[in-house]
Amino acid sequence: MILLTSVEVTLWLNDISYALTALLLFLPEKENINKEAIPSLTVSQIIGDFTIVQRFMKEEDY
Repeated sequence: MILLTSVEVTLWLNDISYALTALLLFLPEKENINKEAIPSLTVSQIIGDFTIVQRFMKEEDY
């Protein structure tokens, strides 16, 4: 987008898109989600996820 316009226009459009996205957070929820059924996040889950990602990064070449 910088090549098509300018840095200033690109930054303004980026700022506007972030502001519009932030406004979406204030829309009411329309889904009926049972929040008690969602398990809480634990340290062991984070460690497990980190280990899986670390193993993937070591094994896969790009």
